[in-house]
Amino acid sequence: MYYDQHVCGARIQELRKSKGYTQEALAEAIDIDAKRISKIERGVISASYNDMILFSEFFGVTLDYLIIGKRQDVDALKKRVQDAITQLQEALM
Repeated sequence: MYYDQHVCGARIQELRKSKGYTQEALAEAIDIDAKRISKIERGVISASYNDMILFSEFFGVTLDYLIIGKRQDVDALKKRVQDAITQLQEALM
């Protein structure tokens, strides 16, 4: 796995469109210049760390997903947490 600014930009564009936002509306929502968002989405420039954090928080995705496309398996994580809770409850009895 490696970082590809074109793929990352396309991922951000996909997230934006899936939420029904224009570049201008997204820019206003997260306080980034719309021209910067356009350049990021086209892979002309890389998003800064701060940009990535803003995108991550706004879209509710991990930085891993934005940077390399790695999605967390939410169901598997929920099961692991529930199993840990069950083990702790049993240990306390």
